[in-house]
Amino acid sequence: MEALPDPELKYFRLDFHGNIDAEFTAQIFASFNDSKEKFNASKEKPLKGSAAATLYRIKKIWVCTVGPIPVVFTADNPVKAAGELNVEAGLEYSNSWAKHFEVGVKFENGKWSGINEFTDSKAEEDKAPCSVSDNANFKAIFEVMGGVKFESKIKLYGVVGPIIELAIMPGLHDGELTYNRADGFEFKAVLGIKFTADAKVALEIPVLNFAILGFEPEIGHYSDIFPKQPLHKSGLAACPAKDDKNEDDKKEDGKKGRYLLSGVVKDAATGDPLPGVRLQFIAKGGHGDIEFVNTNKNGEYFITPDEDQYEIRATHDGYVEYTEEIHLDQAKKRNVTLTKPVESTEYRVILNWNETPTDLDSHLLGASGVDDGQYDYHLYFRNMAAYGEESSEIATLDVDDTNGEGPETVTFKASDAGKYTYYIHNYSRENYGDLPLKDSGATVELYKGDKLVKKYAVPTDFDENSNIWGVFTIDHGEVKDYLEQTSATALEESKLNAS
Repeated sequence: MEALPDPELKYFRLDFHGNIDAEFTAQIFASFNDSKEKFNASKEKPLKGSAAATLYRIKKIWVCTVGPIPVVFTADNPVKAAGELNVEAGLEYSNSWAKHFEVGVKFENGKWSGINEFTDSKAEEDKAPCSVSDNANFKAIFEVMGGVKFESKIKLYGVVGPIIELAIMPGLHDGELTYNRADGFEFKAVLGIKFTADAKVALEIPVLNFAILGFEPEIGHYSDIFPKQPLHKSGLAACPAKDDKNEDDKKEDGKKGRYLLSGVVKDAATGDPLPGVRLQFIAKGGHGDIEFVNTNKNGEYFITPDEDQYEIRATHDGYVEYTEEIHLDQAKKRNVTLTKPVESTEYRVILNWNETPTDLDSHLLGASGVDDGQYDYHLYFRNMAAYGEESSEIATLDVDDTNGEGPETVTFKASDAGKYTYYIHNYSRENYGDLPLKDSGATVELYKGDKLVKKYAVPTDFDENSNIWGVFTIDHGEVKDYLEQTSATALEESKLNAS
């Protein structure tokens, strides 16, 4: 019997791998205010930094007689160069980084060795001005004025008399300087001449010839700035906006990715682009790469990733974090809509879709709690607000988009006993023969407070002629899906078609 060969270990590997994602934020705040003049009893002192300095002064004494009594007037009229400076500044800096690690052991080529890899998740050459891991936000509020100050002081017997102070100082008022990675520098200020006038009464009484007891109560004050010429400059050192290159040109600019993905991040309540939003792209294909990108001043982002499947995470101060999984072989453009938290008793519905059809309309039918088969209000583009008791606003169509893509946003209060039904109507298909609803790529996000309740995508098996998608209803606080419906009920459809 032939002997069995001795077993031989040729290759073995045991490892743990993953990603570490971290973010660091630091804030610095400082203020500087130096606009006061300092005096002592006999000698004037300028401010530190020469904020006030006497240019020249006129002193004169007049003596006249009223009958046998001599009357003495003293005049002291200094002219000064004066300045005012007020600054408040704050700086916030954040840095995000991602590492890929593998730790373990392996047997290869007849020997054991350890596995200990700890590397950046993406090479630095892929970083661009709008594709950075760090972000800085700086803001300074300032006022800078410089000019001439006049004083007129006349006293009777050097004891009592009026004091008039008049200052004329041109400069910058209501100034603001801001900077972040997306917007670059923005400078705003008002150029004008500041006029100030003060009227006082001086009273100085010698006390035992050793000291002077003085009073200067103010009897009037005036201050204004005119003319007010606004100054504004923005965009210096900002991230570049989208250029006229086509997608193939962009792909050959030295970037290594197999795909090109772009989009715009918008505010759900206004539809406005959001600059400076931080997006993470986490690869789902097993390589563990994490890429970071910030939106530019137009709210745009561009990225050329290698993998075909990613999870997107979008974060911005004051907004609810957004997450989504995408397949890049199915999409070249992905817009993101961020929402601020609403009240705990409020819902917010956000509708997004492709560039075509151009006009999808949101419709909300609301009933406060009387179960009679009727709705209290129908919210849509011709009726953009609904009101409850004491004329309080209970539902609004925040954004009505008619140019494709969205967002179209509805916010409404919901009672536990109420019923609220949300539909989408393909207005441009019905009126202009645009693409059918099933090909719109429409998605609906339902938020409550600061939480995402549910996300819906339009069923692609809808009837070609169906122009109404009943998405969901909230009945006594319970969310019920209408995804399998291709049309609304007779009552609800009649209300929608009446629009």
